[in-house]
Amino acid sequence: MAYKNEEPSPLVFIVIPIHNGLAHTRKCLAGVEEIRYPNFRVIVVDDGSSDGSSEYISLHHPDVILLTGNGDLWWSGAVNRGISRALDCRADYVC
Repeated sequence: MAYKNEEPSPLVFIVIPIHNGLAHTRKCLAGVEEIRYPNFRVIVVDDGSSDGSSEYISLHHPDVILLTGNGDLWWSGAVNRGISRALDCRADYVC
């Protein structure tokens, strides 16, 4: 007998900070597309990339929430900005 979950799955946000790593970003987002969890969203924080990362994400991953910085966020600032947006969107969990 299969277990049927009557309650909705918690909303999980995945925060991905990037800076000039288009090849890695492409692979990462391709991997995220394989996730089978039913209730998640992705936030990418692009901190001033000049390699076309934001354009690629906007074109090929329109469901991704894309936030940008000017290069001064670094890793921790980008993660904090992504977490803040996730919490604004009523995330149950942030990864």
